[in-house]
Amino acid sequence: MPSGGALSNPKDKVLVTGLEDKMIEAYGTALVEVECKAVRRGRVDLGCKMLRPQHVGALFAAVERYKVAWLNLGYNQLGAAGGALVAAAQMANRGTTVPHYHHQLYGSAGSERGRSDTDQIIFSHG
Repeated sequence: MPSGGALSNPKDKVLVTGLEDKMIEAYGTALVEVECKAVRRGRVDLGCKMLRPQHVGALFAAVERYKVAWLNLGYNQLGAAGGALVAAAQMANRGTTVPHYHHQLYGSAGSERGRSDTDQIIFSHG
């Protein structure tokens, strides 16, 4: 993202970061709808899309609406808060058939915070 680069005026970093955040928020909300609507063989790959915790509500509404059966959320910016929201949404929607869910914990800037066995969560329904 531009805020991570060398700006001609370093004082603009706050403005650039704010603009990036607004763009990511709008992009993520629209993207989850478009990708879930275009579900292919029940699968939706949303890996590396800069999704953040604020996108989880729209995501699971689209998962339900379009009957997504497999969902990849790896390498996003969900972090622990987003992972908790996804887990809560999954538990609340027991009727949702998402037999595969992949998520790794990343910070808000997208940098890996160290991988452990708990960074990947798989939900299965029998």
